[in-house]
Amino acid sequence: MIALSLSGDTYPIRRELHSIGGIWSHEHKAHIVPVDKREMLPAIIGSRVVTITDTTVPDNFFAPLTGEALREYRQARNARKAEKVRARSERKLNLATELFDKEHKIAEFIPMGQPILVGHHSQRRHERDIERMRRLSDKACEALHDGERLKRYADRLEAPARIAGDAQEMHERHAEMIKKTVKVGDIVQACVYGNLPVTKINRKTLQVEGKFGKITVDLSLVNLIPCEGV
Repeated sequence: MIALSLSGDTYPIRRELHSIGGIWSHEHKAHIVPVDKREMLPAIIGSRVVTITDTTVPDNFFAPLTGEALREYRQARNARKAEKVRARSERKLNLATELFDKEHKIAEFIPMGQPILVGHHSQRRHERDIERMRRLSDKACEALHDGERLKRYADRLEAPARIAGDAQEMHERHAEMIKKTVKVGDIVQACVYGNLPVTKINRKTLQVEGKFGKITVDLSLVNLIPCEGV
């Protein structure tokens, strides 16, 4: 299938391109737009430097991604972003190490516990050194904080991608596990009601005995009480 490939200064108009069916393609390093939208492009592009060429894409290229195809797309996108974020994190952490090293080298020339000798010829140098150390320490701590924050962000990006339906599937698996595990008389964590004994097991709910009588709780909102020492 023939489509239009737009490269160049397309980032500022990405939303307009998406609104007419355009998709950013990492493979093409360009926005791909349906060929029947050609007449709409001059008004969107305006005076920006954008190169438009014909390209060939699969017949289902513009079809919305669903299911595992959507998960794979998101996982690949997150992996690319995580790689960039992790590189930024490493640069920040290396900068923090470099700044701390500079601070320590200055400190090596100041005897441990040496106060500023007011009126002595070393006073101004000592004060300058302390001020330099303070600035270096502040910048190093800021770089360290940014580096650790970016590292945590990269870790989150590398976690398994989620799609619509995952949460419901997780709740259903949890409910099935509870139904197979819990017996009448067991004590469970029943949502906001606390630890209560089970009096009845239904198809999708549990009945527990609370302070104010029997309470029905959805199976997906019930947790097992962990054993002591675990």
